[in-house]
Amino acid sequence: MLKANLYSVDLSIAREFITTQGGRLWVESEMGSGSTFSFTLPVAGA
Repeated sequence: MLKANLYSVDLSIAREFITTQGGRLWVESEMGSGSTFSFTLPVAGA
């Protein structure tokens, strides 16, 4: 259970960082195949 809680904290920190930089974080999940976490960040100076 502790391991799952640590991942939740890590994802929370990542989401906060990415969104404050103007990016987006999302997850795609398929039963039996696992989950894919993706994010975008804007290009500097664009």
